Amino acid sequence: MFNSWDSLNKRTGTKGTDRSTHLQDLINEFLNDETSTNNRRQVIANLANFAYDPINFQFFMELDIHQLLLEQLNCNDKLIVEFSLGAIANLCSDRTFCEYYLQYGILEILYISLECERFGMKLSVLAILIHLLQNTKDFLKNNDPVILIMIYL
Repeated sequence: MFNSWDSLNKRTGTKGTDRSTHLQDLINEFLNDETSTNNRRQVIANLANFAYDPINFQFFMELDIHQLLLEQLNCNDKLIVEFSLGAIANLCSDRTFCEYYLQYGILEILYISLECERFGMKLSVLAILIHLLQNTKDFLKNNDPVILIMIYL
């Protein structure tokens, strides 16, 4: 469900935690060395859910959550990778995030992610590629990795 600023303010109330603080708390929990693997998975899944709503995009940018998600693509835990890819797929509905991820070499990571047998990861890779095609000018121009990924799918 997409929110408006009015609906966010009504849900938060005057004594509630604002969105930015809540997201920062999630990041802190994820980065805490004492957080269990299961809780880290839950945090990334929650961030993926927040990434679904464009009203949260500015918070993701301000708090560098988009960078945190990119860093998790090298994680050994396949669920964390899968949830991170899902979040990135949600964020890539915005051109700014598409350009950011392209700049930091997401295509090579996407290609490697396809080797995993997890169906959810493959769906997220496909969604990311579709968003990249829709939101990025001259995306396919001289971009062999994309063609290879599409052939692989």
